[in-house]
Amino acid sequence: MVLLNKEEVKQIDIKELYKTWSSANFSKSLMVINIRGTNGSGKSTVPLLMMNSDENTFVGTWPVETKRGIKQKPYFTVFPKYNCLALGTYFNKTGGLDTYPTNAITRKALESVWYSPYHIIMEGIIASTIKSTYASLFHELNDIETLQRTIVIPSLVPPVETCINRVLIRNGGKPVKTDQIEFKWSVVDKNISYFEEEGFCSFPLDNSEVAIDETLDWFNYNIRKQTGWYLYN
Repeated sequence: MVLLNKEEVKQIDIKELYKTWSSANFSKSLMVINIRGTNGSGKSTVPLLMMNSDENTFVGTWPVETKRGIKQKPYFTVFPKYNCLALGTYFNKTGGLDTYPTNAITRKALESVWYSPYHIIMEGIIASTIKSTYASLFHELNDIETLQRTIVIPSLVPPVETCINRVLIRNGGKPVKTDQIEFKWSVVDKNISYFEEEGFCSFPLDNSEVAIDETLDWFNYNIRKQTGWYLYN
């Protein structure tokens, strides 16, 4: 799949977006969807497919003070066609939450788009094995914000052999650290029940038999099956 071209993609200052975002216009339940999975599980496939099939995809920027003055830094990616916003950017192979260097910045990013009229997608390899930090963050924001979002945590756990084979194909057959993939897979699988016990909509998904061109509809269907709401129509 093609990644965004930083020079060509439309970028909009978040301050300009704030002028058009209004919680009073929300007519449906909005979700935070924290997609989890090990390497090769397909967690980034959902936002990448959205990006590659939505010609109106744009990047929201945040003003950052630098030695040369204020600079607009890419912060999140919006797919209007799918009513979704993904934290982070997809200019490189390592995208999504992995573009944020710290949990503090992740929190700031989530807070900054909490009142956007989009479902928020959060996915990243590092974040996939962090549990209590994210559980606390989701609880806290829903407690202090006037807008409450449904927290949905789909964990992609196809057979670990499938994940390893996908990484091997992606790497052109070069050796991979299978023990690390297996460890992350086991952590993701174990944490499904943890998030369920925290009161979130947490469930496993196996995409091993899902064709790439059917992934978005498959994912949308499963979100609807678990929550009662579609991401997009």
